[in-house]
Amino acid sequence: MEKLYFFSALGSMTITAALLWRWFISPWARSLQPVAGLQVLLVVHCFRFISPISLMPGVTMPGLSTEFTYPQVLGDMATTAFALVAIAALRQRARWAIGWVWFTNCFGLLDLAVVTVQGLRFQFAEHVGAMFYVIAWFVPWLMVSHLLLFKALRERS
Repeated sequence: MEKLYFFSALGSMTITAALLWRWFISPWARSLQPVAGLQVLLVVHCFRFISPISLMPGVTMPGLSTEFTYPQVLGDMATTAFALVAIAALRQRARWAIGWVWFTNCFGLLDLAVVTVQGLRFQFAEHVGAMFYVIAWFVPWLMVSHLLLFKALRERS
């Protein structure tokens, strides 16, 4: 039953996040300069630093393998750092900024894919504990942002 609750919440929030992006954030972001719009889409990835909370006792249920949590934390912390560098590079109008945004977006999406596969492998939904709220609320925003970043980057090409 935990899986049903977990995936129904994740699915509902994904739909909600996509609609909120479409109705409110995207129209506003399109009114900005293209470089500023990319920064808006990158901001959500700067908050992936929340990930190490999954290593704290009591946040996840006992039995969750560190083979899942450690790579998940490393990937999220790396993506956070990459997103911050990307925003700084865009703000400084560095010649390599757009390439770095592509790298950051690809790395972050690949990290989400790996964590999803590993989460299924290590039965994360059964051990999620209090991390349920972080995942059900936050991951959909990340997924939507990744897709919109690819769209914005493709339109720039």
